Amino acid sequence: MTSLFFLVFLFSSFLTLNVDANPNYVEALSKSLLFFQGQRSGPLPTDQQLSWRASSGLSDGSSANVDLTGGYYDAGDNIKFNFPMAFTTTMLSWSTLEYGAQMGPHLQNVSRVNIRWATDYLLKCATATPGKLYVGVGDPNADHKCWERPEDMDTPRTVYYVSSSNPGSDVAAETAAALAAASMVFREVDSEYSLLLLAAAKNVMQFAIQYRGNYSDSLSSSVCPFYCSYSGYKDELMWGAAWLLKATDDSNYKNFIESLGGGDHPDIFNWDSKYAGAYVLLSQRALVNKDINYELYKQEAESFICKILPNSPSTHYTPGGLMYKLPQSNLQHVTAVTFLLTTYAKYMKATQHIFNCGNSVIVNPDTLISLSKQQVDYILGENPIKMSYMVGFGSSFPMRIHHRASSLPSQVLLSKPFNCTEGFQFYHTQNPNPNILTGAIVGGPDKNDEYPDKRDDYIHSEPATYINAPFVGPLAYFASLFLFSSLLTPNVDASPIYIEALSKSLLFFHGQRSGPLPTDQQFSWRASSGLSDGSSANVDLVGGYYTEGDNVKHNFPMAFTTTMLSWSTLEYGEQMGTELQNALVNIRWATDYLLKCATATPEKLYVGVGDPNADHKCWERPEDMDTPRTVYSVSPSNPGSDVAAETAAALAAASMVFKEVDSAYSLLLLATAKNVMQFAIKYRGSYSDSLSSSVCPFYCSYSGYKDELMWGAAWLLKATDDSYYKNFIQSLGGGDQPDIFNWDNKYAGAYVLLSQRALVNNDNTFEQYKLEAESFICKILPNTPSSSTSYTPGGLMYNYKLPQSNLQHVTAITFLLTTYAKYMKATQHTFNCGNSVTIVPDTLISLSKQEVDYILGENPAKMSYMVGYGTSFPMRIHHRGSSIPSQPHFSCADGLQFLNTSNPNPNILTGAIVGGPNEKDAYADNREDFIQSEPTTYINAPFVGPLAYFASGGSA
Repeated sequence: MTSLFFLVFLFSSFLTLNVDANPNYVEALSKSLLFFQGQRSGPLPTDQQLSWRASSGLSDGSSANVDLTGGYYDAGDNIKFNFPMAFTTTMLSWSTLEYGAQMGPHLQNVSRVNIRWATDYLLKCATATPGKLYVGVGDPNADHKCWERPEDMDTPRTVYYVSSSNPGSDVAAETAAALAAASMVFREVDSEYSLLLLAAAKNVMQFAIQYRGNYSDSLSSSVCPFYCSYSGYKDELMWGAAWLLKATDDSNYKNFIESLGGGDHPDIFNWDSKYAGAYVLLSQRALVNKDINYELYKQEAESFICKILPNSPSTHYTPGGLMYKLPQSNLQHVTAVTFLLTTYAKYMKATQHIFNCGNSVIVNPDTLISLSKQQVDYILGENPIKMSYMVGFGSSFPMRIHHRASSLPSQVLLSKPFNCTEGFQFYHTQNPNPNILTGAIVGGPDKNDEYPDKRDDYIHSEPATYINAPFVGPLAYFASLFLFSSLLTPNVDASPIYIEALSKSLLFFHGQRSGPLPTDQQFSWRASSGLSDGSSANVDLVGGYYTEGDNVKHNFPMAFTTTMLSWSTLEYGEQMGTELQNALVNIRWATDYLLKCATATPEKLYVGVGDPNADHKCWERPEDMDTPRTVYSVSPSNPGSDVAAETAAALAAASMVFKEVDSAYSLLLLATAKNVMQFAIKYRGSYSDSLSSSVCPFYCSYSGYKDELMWGAAWLLKATDDSYYKNFIQSLGGGDQPDIFNWDNKYAGAYVLLSQRALVNNDNTFEQYKLEAESFICKILPNTPSSSTSYTPGGLMYNYKLPQSNLQHVTAITFLLTTYAKYMKATQHTFNCGNSVTIVPDTLISLSKQEVDYILGENPAKMSYMVGYGTSFPMRIHHRGSSIPSQPHFSCADGLQFLNTSNPNPNILTGAIVGGPNEKDAYADNREDFIQSEPTTYINAPFVGPLAYFASGGSA
């Protein structure tokens, strides 16, 4: 009866949970996936987020004359053990196959990136030498005598392999499982890669079957006692064949599994013992596919589960409720078993299946889900000591983890690296690790729920890839069950899914990238481009963004885009959740380029690359462009105060974004911003006058440069609090009284930014700018005495003065409305517009939401103006890369056939917001109508803030 009461309690508490009481599963999921970046071996990509890591193991395999670079270090050391790495890969793939839809589009892609980092390496191991399977790199005995970062290691990078004469059926079959599982992950997104993985999986599985033996016997002390195959190799043969059966549906694998006979009856599942995993995987065929040939495996799976449930003699629980099986790295057991419980419950739910464990207790899906949730929540901090065992999650987490790279200062802080033994001073110190390995799950507490947080206690404090990998699935499941739904506004049925729109709005920037693209580039139809940009001026101007649907880099609107992305992140980063990292990546893609432009040549600021007049005569992909990549600059003799001050604004705003996550980069951005701003002030003039037809009529500075001087100084004042910038702003005198805000006219943005000091900081010297901000807002609001803004019949703001790309005005003004409302809410401020109507924060929020919802599909045409969002969206956007097939190469004039066709674009530029409908809410979806159909970076950038605000439920 005790068991019954325990299960009833678990189930009832699961049903009555308050959302506020649950951990933030979305955050935990994002961080669990981010952890793998800290374990990467090989050349790191430009968007590596854990910046204290650098490229390492770049000669791996050279001692055997093969390329074995890449893959993951398994734990806190610098060895690549393929046996646990392959298991990690299999479990990441299984998590993605089962729960990818619950991860959201961004995190599903992050998971794929993590899987591919492993499979690219495993493919090398499987195909480099006929008759050999490489199974590891690095001498573990030598490595364990050292304490040094992987970037600095001077221990032997010995290569290990199995072959027909030195077999390793266990590691080979696990490698086959990993490749087969991953082949299904990539089947829909990269069919060619999927087929390559599957072919390699079949070959490696045949090798495992044909040449039988334990890799521990073949390699001895090279893998033992570290990752001995204690359970033998029969479990891996069953596991590998089960995955190939799932990937191919080839009955030969079914017959092979049956030929293995009865298996073990486990009460464990981990990198070494795979029986339980194989049983659950195969049971899907019995439960979901109703195939009675697999009834045996279903029964074995349920027998395993019965051994896991409380009060089974096989499984112990700590006083706090944590499964306790292994004194060493116990959480590897917990996360793996939790995955199986959640997944078997999923199969049970799909078929309304129940079972019992030989007693009167009925086990239903929620029995397993409740136990699974208890384990997940324990790991995330719901435990007796209120500590999260995921690094960087929650307010209390392990600070002294057993991990070389995390515990040693980064190379950038050192005059020289620490060698093998010099690093032990950091191993023995009581100081917290200097580098946070975000998302890492450690070995966990002891049987009494105690955790000493000691670096030399590796049993409890060492993280491992195979702890994190199976945890991804349950986190995705609970994230979808609890938190994703709470990210909607209260009126769920009437509101768009803002979190999806936010994710896609940030994803769009991948399609605009210039320069060498990273390995995790999400739009596979894009490739590296503009790789010689700047060479005509003997400088490196590679990188940045193409502004819109052409192939030119216009720095004036690009810098504004960067400022607005940064402002969005500063105001709403906490509301972005997992999308915050994507915002940071997008900002840095721009600032890395702007830094080059600002520092390449003294007394010059480069302001663009590509001849716009020549480019506009062509229709070709950026990867294929053969138009001149002319370089444009401003200087003391050819000034450009507008573009220089906007560049300074972008760098200053971004410096605040990176202050907490990369202080060295932040300081570089700020120093450069100051220099560029001084250039803008000292050498006054409009860049349109200096560069003429090179920037006009494309991005002329129609409003002059005074607005940018105010805007740039306002951002530097915010970044530095230096009164010099306050005095300079005041010296500019009165500004324009605008009813517009965009890449050209910055007055309204400067007023709102400066008004924060009057409202939030109670500094009455900025009262003037608060009044100017409210005057601007009164011109935007409908039916005020000073209103000068028109609205379409469907309720969209419409600027008759500048009808081209109308949504650029809408997204930018919506940002200002939302942000000013935020400042008002913080101070309980109201104002009026010269009539009896009081303007409260919700007045602005209501209008902002109306505009956001219109763009996302709540309009007369029922069309979303964000590509790839909703069921109806623009299919023929004015964008070269999207409209032209990726292959073959089309030259300047050859591509015009794709401009003129009425066919939909072959490549979907997900997240792109187009110019939008006309004054009557009509949209033609015509590629040649660039006024309506062209997307731009400066439409998307300010939209990020309002989307994050509404995604969080409208919490300021």
